Amino acid sequence: MNKKKILDDDLERPVILEQRSSFTQLFSSWKVAKTTLISWDLWFTNTLVYYGVSFGSVDLGGNRYLNFFLISLVGIPANVAIMWAANRFGRKTSVLIGLVITVIASAISVSIPSDQSSAGVGGRITAAIVANFFISFSFAGVYLWTSELFPTVIRYSQIIIGYIYAPVSRTLLGELGLGIGF
Repeated sequence: MNKKKILDDDLERPVILEQRSSFTQLFSSWKVAKTTLISWDLWFTNTLVYYGVSFGSVDLGGNRYLNFFLISLVGIPANVAIMWAANRFGRKTSVLIGLVITVIASAISVSIPSDQSSAGVGGRITAAIVANFFISFSFAGVYLWTSELFPTVIRYSQIIIGYIYAPVSRTLLGELGLGIGF
């Protein structure tokens, strides 16, 4: 360009330090291994409860299609709420509070008698909607939180394993006979 001759001695190949991720890096140290196992447990628990509440909504009484629609609809505000809560209270606190409230709401839903009275059906549906809101809240928080726990090099290995590992809970629900028919 500037008509200046470049000598071959002046040119050097840049040294590129490329790190490749592998499954074994998720267990490279005790701290990373502990974080990996806790993360997988969160994925499994959230998926198990999410599918259980969602697919169990058709057995609450009343119109099963309306129940499933309402249970599915609360996922939208739950995803908006986790964005606010994660910034306000932190990711870990938001996920754990979501799980605790889900347990309480699920226990209330199960403890209401299964007679077909309108108060019983309404109470079970309301408790299930609250449970689904908070498990959707927690599930969205797990996506966010677990992606931030790991160094960039192994982050996507962990997320991919979480994606693969999580549907095992849906299969487990079917094996336990909890109402999933596919």
